[in-house]
Amino acid sequence: MVSVGLLAFYWEQVRNLYPVGMQALGRSLSGFSFGSGAGMGAGAVPAWATELAAHQGLMWAAVIVGTILVVSYLLHGVEWALYRLGI
Repeated sequence: MVSVGLLAFYWEQVRNLYPVGMQALGRSLSGFSFGSGAGMGAGAVPAWATELAAHQGLMWAAVIVGTILVVSYLLHGVEWALYRLGI
């Protein structure tokens, strides 16, 4: 529940960071052969990355999946600690 609280507390930063992160991902992947980065200049953001950065549904999916991963790893850590202590 702490991760959900932290997410709610830092929601504005998450909303502002998502488009920047998606465009940075697009810039870093633009040099691969599957992208259309061959004709683009250095540091240019591909069209797919710009579209994904503006898509709010994908942001929500990433936030939900990330929250589930954090909660599951926290539960795994608690389970490991209880096993180690023999409780």
